[in-house]
Amino acid sequence: MKTSLPTRAALLGSLFLLLAACASSFDVSMQAVRNADYGPYPKNYQQLIRKRLDGNLLDARSAQIRFTTPPRKVFQLSRAPYKLNGRAYYAVCVEVNAKNAYGGYTGWQTKMFRLKNNTIEGNPTGAYAACTSKDEIYIDTTLIFGGDQVNIVP
Repeated sequence: MKTSLPTRAALLGSLFLLLAACASSFDVSMQAVRNADYGPYPKNYQQLIRKRLDGNLLDARSAQIRFTTPPRKVFQLSRAPYKLNGRAYYAVCVEVNAKNAYGGYTGWQTKMFRLKNNTIEGNPTGAYAACTSKDEIYIDTTLIFGGDQVNIVP
């Protein structure tokens, strides 16, 4: 069944209005961000990351590793229905040049490791904005979708 152009335009307009109505605005207090539980500063972060890489790389002994940032605080926001969730951790950015199965180097790849309570959480990710940010605490909003707005308030 074909629909006429005005009908399609009306359907699309309704869809955009519905999506706009679903968008929300959330306020996040900087005091809450500063007081979040980041865990203790990971003094042994290089050892932890090297140990993780040793278990994941094919030829870990030949890997070239550059630690590009010391541990820095990251507060990651994600959306649950009708509210925001915050997750606090330390992030360490590392550049790795490792060998592949053919024995050739793959080239430098940036990895970001999340650390909390002297353990690495999950797998290395690509939230690379935290690697280059100059902020005291990087607020990660990459998990906020659908036109939601986050306001950082004092």
